[in-house]
Amino acid sequence: MKKLVMYMKIFLLMIVIFLLVAILYIILKTLYSKNLEKNLKNKSWINSNVKLIKESSINKNIYVVEKNENINIYNMLYQKVISEKITSLPEYNSDIDNLLMIYNPYGTNNNAVNIYFKTNDYYKLDYKIKVNGYSDFTKTPNNGKDSEYSKNHSYQLIGFVMGKKNFLTLTLTSKDGDKKEYNYTLDFSRYSIDTPNKLKVTSTKDDEVTDGLFAILGDSREDNDYIHLVDNDGIVRSEIPIIGYRGLRLLFNNNNMYFNISEKRLVSVNRLGQVINKYYLGKYKLHHDYAFDEKEENLLILTSDTTKKSCEDSIIKLNLKTGKITDSFYLESVFKDVLEKAYYNEDEIPEQVESKGIDWMHINTINYLANDTVIISSRETSSIIKIKNIFTSPKIEYILGDETIWKNFKEKKYLYQKKGNFTISGSQHTVTYTKTDDESVYYLTMFNNNLGTSLTMPQMDFKSIGLKYSSPTDKGVSYYYKYKVDEKNKTFELVDSFKVPWSAYMSSSQEYKNNIIIDSASKCIFTERDSNGDTIRKYKFKCESSIYRVFKYDFVNYYFKSNT
Repeated sequence: MKKLVMYMKIFLLMIVIFLLVAILYIILKTLYSKNLEKNLKNKSWINSNVKLIKESSINKNIYVVEKNENINIYNMLYQKVISEKITSLPEYNSDIDNLLMIYNPYGTNNNAVNIYFKTNDYYKLDYKIKVNGYSDFTKTPNNGKDSEYSKNHSYQLIGFVMGKKNFLTLTLTSKDGDKKEYNYTLDFSRYSIDTPNKLKVTSTKDDEVTDGLFAILGDSREDNDYIHLVDNDGIVRSEIPIIGYRGLRLLFNNNNMYFNISEKRLVSVNRLGQVINKYYLGKYKLHHDYAFDEKEENLLILTSDTTKKSCEDSIIKLNLKTGKITDSFYLESVFKDVLEKAYYNEDEIPEQVESKGIDWMHINTINYLANDTVIISSRETSSIIKIKNIFTSPKIEYILGDETIWKNFKEKKYLYQKKGNFTISGSQHTVTYTKTDDESVYYLTMFNNNLGTSLTMPQMDFKSIGLKYSSPTDKGVSYYYKYKVDEKNKTFELVDSFKVPWSAYMSSSQEYKNNIIIDSASKCIFTERDSNGDTIRKYKFKCESSIYRVFKYDFVNYYFKSNT
């Protein structure tokens, strides 16, 4: 009995000690976090914890950033400190024989080197990156000026292959056509990116591929928070870190690039890789898409209001100058009947309902037309919707969908007439507006997932309207769709369509320089196709389950001055 009592005392003592240690750990962690948070707001602390040092293993004359690991690259004080340290370096005002080279100074591009130098006369710069076993990468970098020629040169050169020895050639051309070449060896053997340097590529029509870089947005691999830029040969030319969630889209304005770095934050980054502005969304979480307004002074962002019991059903306006959210729109204001009737099958309630709320419309694309008028895509209703005056007096202009889906809702009166015999798009993504000379007639292109399902309308028989696939496990087929919309006659018709690899969810399509870019998300495959839908090149990306979107951009007036 005495032994039992003794063992009980020891056991209780151990519990007490464990609790005390746990409490002490929490206290110390809290104090550390508070101190760290305080430090991260202190410019002097950041300044003393950030250094630019030469890294001879790359090149004897190149600088790299050495910083405290707790400093996030998107910390605005950090960005300011880096800029100040660059301009204070002795080589900053040097000629090209002593040019300043810094590897990824702002941390926003893991395949980039910034260079700075001056010339006595006006020169244009071209550069070429050569790596054994890889195709050459030749570009004219953007100097931030209207003319290609300059005396003051500052550039971000992208396209270096990590883990390899890179041979860089800089070519200066005067206005008279005189050329000077400068050669450098940059050994990045010790540096790596988070994904293989080259994708698997299948090519059939090389001469028809367009200029530009593919932006891989939303890699599903765990802890792989990057946007990757890939050239036509499948070589990863840029890796842009983000904080979390996934990349959605890149937008460009005045030598700046705008993109989201998490569900709550977006940034604008200048041509040198410096973060110029960071935007916080407060109670809202972004999802799927955003777009400029007509003056490119505001962003319209698809959001979820975290204070509400529904999700993915609001749009906010973010002023890019002030960083303020100036307006908001909720779909329930024009789709009251749909929200009131939305419900889940008790046996199939998804976990996300508990954390995010009911996903009754699931808006996945936004197109801004003018005067606060938008065209959006609703996956949940397999419909495309136009709404005008969303921030003042919102009104539904039309719904492009099937009568069977909408027959029990009051909003069915807004349906346009389907012209011709075809199956409507099912759970479509990246619906994109293309105008014509007649503003009442235009085209809408999309990735038609061809999935017939709705979590909030489980009673709906999508097979009866031609959408026979209802599960991502189905061995189905998806499509590229192109609608012609006629607002005068209130009709829409299918004018182009071709089969693409099956993807039940996510995915994207993009008309780009007379070609079409298709991402079949769940297959981790994207293709560039000609206008007939024939594959020119196919790319296979290493991912766990999906790549959310792939868009192609030429990056002219951002990274590059021209397409050459």
